[in-house]
Amino acid sequence: GGTVDNYPADLLIGPGIVIDISAKAAENADAALEVADIEAWESANGEIPPGTIVFLYSGWDAKWSDAEAFRNADADGVQHYPGFSPEAATFLVEQRDIRGIGVDTLSLDIGASTTFDVHVTILAAGKYGIEGVANLAAIKDKAATIFVGVPRWEGGSGGPARLLAVVSE
Repeated sequence: GGTVDNYPADLLIGPGIVIDISAKAAENADAALEVADIEAWESANGEIPPGTIVFLYSGWDAKWSDAEAFRNADADGVQHYPGFSPEAATFLVEQRDIRGIGVDTLSLDIGASTTFDVHVTILAAGKYGIEGVANLAAIKDKAATIFVGVPRWEGGSGGPARLLAVVSE
């Protein structure tokens, strides 16, 4: 995908929605946000409009203060935490024209991924992904405008970001 210094500023501001899969993630660390989860969210809230930033809330942020629990690596070093499914990423890019996606885990893909299909799908489509997002529970049932602050490192493939959510009452 493009480098962070070439992101147009208008791509870094947009409506944000949060899809909650925390119940699935509590039962299965390798849970993924699936197209069915998106469709269920849309049934309750309406179709995701173009230009939206879609966040996955898994509840994984509760593990943030314990690095080992947050990584959740097994005896072979394979990490286990929720992420987007490749099918959901494709659906969001092709059917909903989103701006980007975000997660409260270490990766857009589930932790056990070896092919990183979600990264490939999102970044190849000129979208962006934001990992390790905090406080999604605070905005998950609210209308919000998201501002993504990123350093414009020349040739940078990514880096720290500061997100601000302005919530509409």
